Order: sequence, then C-alpha cells, then structure tokens
Amino acid sequence: MKKPLCNLAIALSLFGAISHAAGQAQTPAPSNPLIGRWEADIEKSIGVEPLELVFSETGQLFFLSMSLDKTLSGLLFGYSVDTQPNPMHLDLTWLANDRKITAHTIAQLTPEGTLKIQTDETGEGKARPRTFKDEMTLRRVSKESMPKLDAQALSNSEQSKTGEGLFVIGSFIRLAMTQKLQKNEFPTNFMTLGLNSETANYRYQLQSQPNGLKVIGRPKREGLNSYIALLIERTDDRGNSLALAKLCQSFRPSLIAPATPVVPESDHSSFQLFAGIKCASGSEAVAF
Repeated sequence: MKKPLCNLAIALSLFGAISHAAGQAQTPAPSNPLIGRWEADIEKSIGVEPLELVFSETGQLFFLSMSLDKTLSGLLFGYSVDTQPNPMHLDLTWLANDRKITAHTIAQLTPEGTLKIQTDETGEGKARPRTFKDEMTLRRVSKESMPKLDAQALSNSEQSKTGEGLFVIGSFIRLAMTQKLQKNEFPTNFMTLGLNSETANYRYQLQSQPNGLKVIGRPKREGLNSYIALLIERTDDRGNSLALAKLCQSFRPSLIAPATPVVPESDHSSFQLFAGIKCASGSEAVAF
C-alpha cells in the first residue's frame, strides 16, 4: 500500500509537477459527463486526503484539497475528455516554464455513479494507461461546476448560533478560492458571492491583502467564538501558482478577532510553495 499523500498529492502524482493552468483550455463537448463537482471517496481510494475535483464547462479542472493541518489548497488545470473509448480518455494540460504540458490518463463512470481516474504510472511523457490500478474514486456532489451558497445550511447555522461564523467564513473562502482559480481575481465584497456582511449573530469584514484577502468574523454578543481567515496566492521561481487558505477560530468565546495568521517566509522554491499558513497565538485551525 502507498504511503499517505500530502495535500494535492494526487495532482502531483498524476501530472508530475506543481502547476499553473494552461492559458487556453480546450472546451469539452456539451455531452461531457464529467462536468460538475466530485469528492474523493476516502474508503475506496489509496492515500487520498479530502479532495474535490471540479470539471467546468469551459475545459478547466480545479483541484481543492484540505490537508491534515487544515490548510485548503487549490490548483487549476486545463482538461479534455473523449467519451468514445472505454474507458474514457482524459487529458490534463498545464504550463511549466511557459511550456504547455499534457498528461494522458483514463477515466470511467461506474454503475454506482462514481468516477474512477487512473493516477498510477501517469504524467508528462508517459503513454496513456490501459487499465486501472491504484485509481482515485470520486462521488458526484453536484452537476454544477460553480459552488453555490446553501441557503438552508446558512439558515440552520444561524439557528445553531455557534456554527454560524464558521459556516459563513468557510463558505466564503471556498467560493473566493474557486473564483480566483477560475477568473484569476479575488472577490472585492461579500455580495458578489451571495453573502451579506452581517448575519444573525456575526458581523464580517473583508480586507484586501498583497496577493490575497483576509476575512474576519466578530460575534455580536458574548459567548461565541471569533474567526479570521486568510486566502493567498503563492508563486514559485518557475511561475507555478497555488492558492492557499487557512481559517482560524479563537480558543475561547471572544468579541475580539484572532490575530492574522502567519505566512512563512518563502524562498520561492517549489517545495516552499506548499509551506502552510499558521494560526496566530490564541487561535486554532479549523476545517471548513
């Protein structure tokens, strides 16, 4: 059995490099059965941490992964799929040092509705595999490629009170990361993503940061935890790009927001690209 993989390691093992999306992705056919959002089936995959794949209608593929230290990472690729062969032919493209690279693999929809993607023995310069071995298995979350705010979940979080701040900021960061990957821009306000700056129990603040943004959630009354999240884009010396986000919760109920998470100094190497964001003293990382 393989050793556990680091965050987004499926992307790395599949394509052989940390990567930036190809500038002009191919547009899949309208009948593309992969369009939508898929999550890794942890029980049926080998070495997969929580992972989400988003196949867009315009030939973009997003990898979103929550690592063991609760850092959300995002990568963008181009893709095309040929549904005629069995199994389907899936090609992934990206740029490295201004050079377009393509990796060839196979994919298959199972009778149970899950999606299998071959990850072993694939990558730049390798022939397309013919059979599945150590494949990644995913289940469909939605047929929509762009995530949307769950209004019912928001209402439920407001009623629970303690879960509201985490739900709102976590939802915003995931939506903002997807927008950054898809459109190469950070949102400038909450309304663009369907959220308000104030809910039943919290007030939220959005602050622009160099190559990123910061979101703060302060409770309106005592007895609730406060939150702060940081979303950044990091680029190494070869032009490879990665989106990273961390959501931190105060250790105790507090009307004062936690201090800004710490971003480690980077030497712009590919290894440092994945250096995690750290919550400041008095707060802890939470999954979202």
